[in-house]
Amino acid sequence: MPGPHRLRTFSNVAAAVTTAAALVASSSARADDADLRLRPDEGQPGDTVTARGSGFAWGEAGDLIWLDDDHPGGLELVDFVADDEGSFEATFTVPDVAPGEYVIAAVGESSEATTDTFEVEIPGEDADGGSENVPTDPPPDLPAVPPPGDDPLVAPAPDSCGTPGRREVTVANSDELSSALGAAAPGDRITLADGIYPGNFVAAVDGTADQRISLCGRRGAILDGGDWEASGYGLHLQGDHWTVSGITVTNAQKGIVGDGVTGVVLTGLDVHGTGHEAIHFRTHSTDNVVQFSDVHDTGLDNEKFGEGVYLGSAVSNWERYTHGRPDLSNGNRVLHNRIWATTSESVDVKEGTEDGVVAGNVFDGSGLVGADSWVDVKGRGYLIIGNIGTDSPQDGFQTHVIDDMEWGTENDFVANTANVDGPGVGFYIHDAQNTRNVVACDNIVTGAAGGVSNLPGGCNG
Repeated sequence: MPGPHRLRTFSNVAAAVTTAAALVASSSARADDADLRLRPDEGQPGDTVTARGSGFAWGEAGDLIWLDDDHPGGLELVDFVADDEGSFEATFTVPDVAPGEYVIAAVGESSEATTDTFEVEIPGEDADGGSENVPTDPPPDLPAVPPPGDDPLVAPAPDSCGTPGRREVTVANSDELSSALGAAAPGDRITLADGIYPGNFVAAVDGTADQRISLCGRRGAILDGGDWEASGYGLHLQGDHWTVSGITVTNAQKGIVGDGVTGVVLTGLDVHGTGHEAIHFRTHSTDNVVQFSDVHDTGLDNEKFGEGVYLGSAVSNWERYTHGRPDLSNGNRVLHNRIWATTSESVDVKEGTEDGVVAGNVFDGSGLVGADSWVDVKGRGYLIIGNIGTDSPQDGFQTHVIDDMEWGTENDFVANTANVDGPGVGFYIHDAQNTRNVVACDNIVTGAAGGVSNLPGGCNG
């Protein structure tokens, strides 16, 4: 259990409220831009929680206060100082208190208090009596994934796990898997027995187009990163021409990341329970495929980073990943996947990328809190075809031009079904007059208060 916390009665709280009940009541009248988010927002005494606040004054100091009936003056958890954008991030330990719902307040020197709630669970259990990282089941009304069409752009890639390797390697624990990945050679087929494989795994050896390296298993073969808050990547792909088929990747900050890879096929996977995004191809990763996979329960640590599939890098990260030049992660395809319970976009296509395909996927946006559409295309020359989306807080599909750059243009939206059930449009086209994006008239849009699109007449192709 954590050590004792310091009880404190402080003048700036007393000036606003004199009891915990008064502070909770005052939260409904706080400034509109003041906000406090706890991640996770449930757990047990001794757990570590990250608190993120916004809407404070530049450089403003304050305190996080745990409120309950036993401590009417408040139990101080940690101090904070807001940055130049009025935001802060701090961690605290859940105190030794009885199970139940508690209010945590962020109280600054001058700003109004803002609050969030935390559910303390019975020790040894979570709210459902099971594992903390139990994934959600697909929504019962999630449509079936449409069958692949005849167009070679939307046809799935072959699964090399279905053919014998030049060398067969079977592994049953983390050490064996790490050794097999490090010693892999073109044409190897590495098969995982069912079981949990704790650790962060790296696949850095190159296969070839004719002699792929295959990492194969069933959903019961689980790569477990150990901690979705800070554990790095469940699987880090750095080698070309790998197939990863059938397995589960979970409980990592990022599920699967490909850096500088070509010809990778991710097929039939279950990637879930990530602090940030589930699957990410970046650093000039080209001609890779994500297909027939379940992607869900992302953004557990930060909802703005909880994308399902992420292609390329934001311009703000080009200096980090591509020496300041555009991240030309081109020709990647996202095909026939089910993506749900993501806090940010189901598919996020970044500026700098070109000529990819997003086809035949099923999206459920009922968990979106860090984004406002299923698909956001900031790249150029993408085909977005035959997807089905349900529930969005704003729009179904969007394009954006970033910093007046040459991307966010010449994308085609064809034969998609957008059941938006939201206040926006099925297709929002940024700078519609100048970007040559096409919304075909065979797209179907329902439940969008703003109509099919922001284009005159709703479609242009």
